[in-house]
Amino acid sequence: MTRLHQGALLIGGIAMALFWAAGRGPHGVATGAPAAERARVPASRGGRDMLGKPLPLDGLRWLNTPDAKPPALQGKVTLVRWWTETCPFCRRSLPAIETLRKDFGKRGFQAIAVYHPKPPRPVAGTDILRAAKAFGYRGSVAADLEWKTLQRAYLSTGRRTATSVSFLLDRRGIVRFVHPGPEFRPTSNPREKRLNQDYQDIRTAIEALLREPGK
Repeated sequence: MTRLHQGALLIGGIAMALFWAAGRGPHGVATGAPAAERARVPASRGGRDMLGKPLPLDGLRWLNTPDAKPPALQGKVTLVRWWTETCPFCRRSLPAIETLRKDFGKRGFQAIAVYHPKPPRPVAGTDILRAAKAFGYRGSVAADLEWKTLQRAYLSTGRRTATSVSFLLDRRGIVRFVHPGPEFRPTSNPREKRLNQDYQDIRTAIEALLREPGK
């Protein structure tokens, strides 16, 4: 093989690699959006195997949404957080999510708080909504009483450290950022730098995804 042929094959290989990379996100996962349109989102500390995939939310019981139906994900940047009333990390994180909802809601952001009781058991919808309100959260609430959706979407697909996980979806309903739990919130306490950094990363990710093109 001549050097000319070798050079042509090398250039062709590079071009093909760039072609495939243009439509793929972190870890080579297809995102469905051209690379030029994808925003720069902070790296996730866990659950990276979920990046670039849709988040299945079927099977949830919707408690305070119109007609008890799931809110539309297409065209919205959505934060989905699993929580429960006995979790101190959830109690401290839900007010932070409410702040995000207020700060970004008018720009196309929404939050969904998915309740999963520990242990799994029947819980009245009114009690769940009362707990969410007591935590300072006013956004959409769903129930995953038997953990079926959480198990199918997250717990059964990898090694996990917490059930109070948060997923940030882009306007196409694709997971672009994962906070593996259990807590994030703004704080000036130097001993809680990780909590504050995680919260700031989520804000940065929301800003980036809101700047991406629409549907």
